[in-house]
Amino acid sequence: MAGVRILLVEDDHKLGPLLGRYLTGLGNAVTLVATGDAALRELHDEPPDFIVLDVMIPHPDGLEVCRYCRSHGWRGPIIAISALTGDEHAHRSLDAGADVFLAKPFGLRELVTNIDALTVLSSPVLQDGDVVEPDPNLVPLVPPLPPAAHYGSTPATGVGLPTSAARADRPTGDGGRRW
Repeated sequence: MAGVRILLVEDDHKLGPLLGRYLTGLGNAVTLVATGDAALRELHDEPPDFIVLDVMIPHPDGLEVCRYCRSHGWRGPIIAISALTGDEHAHRSLDAGADVFLAKPFGLRELVTNIDALTVLSSPVLQDGDVVEPDPNLVPLVPPLPPAAHYGSTPATGVGLPTSAARADRPTGDGGRRW
């Protein structure tokens, strides 16, 4: 992963700078903000390639920022992160428009792997020498996540979803495949 413009929205004064330094060290341009208002200003002033968005930030919260992005046509990848665990929180984030939900604590490698995968899936592809943008009208090949009631809890995490959950209902440039 290198050269991605990332908007990092995290109000934890220790985690935000740590993630920012790590992602910058990998060659990315990272803008760190701590509130929903600041995130929306950045989206208008300097639209990023990618957003890593804490769900529990000051007004508006991360879910509202996510909904705003999607309702106003921003199609870049969004990873929602949260200390709130449980499939209900993951579903809310994905329903708001996030592509992936990561429950805190998560590993830096897990974050980077998701950023890499989403960057590839949202990038234009070459077809017969021409750049072809991902088709937003493609129907995904995998069904959407079932309702939360279909997941059981695990003793280790107390969460029925893995630490990361990917949206299966959002069209991607690869015909809807998910990793």
